[in-house]
Amino acid sequence: MLLARHGFEVIDVGVMNVKEQMAAFTDAEFVVGAHGGALTNLVYCVPGTPVIELTPASYINPFFRLLCWSAGLVYGCLGYPCTTERLATTALTEKNYIVPLDRLDALLPA
Repeated sequence: MLLARHGFEVIDVGVMNVKEQMAAFTDAEFVVGAHGGALTNLVYCVPGTPVIELTPASYINPFFRLLCWSAGLVYGCLGYPCTTERLATTALTEKNYIVPLDRLDALLPA
């Protein structure tokens, strides 16, 4: 897996309590995550933490960009093509994303 090769630990905030989520994001050296409620935990990151938000390319929502800028985090966004004919906002509910791994790899630390 690409993220594991770069030393990332995959977490599922859906199975963590609030204290565990806070600790995970406070300790994070770099965050990569799909657009969604779990990224609200970015408020616990240390200023300067790099963040890459994965989102459908046609979905424009500045929430996490603004949150990162407000918290002093280094924000980046990687859009991926929608895999559905539905509106981009409905594409967010899809569980399968086609993320261009070569573009993500270029954004990650060596």
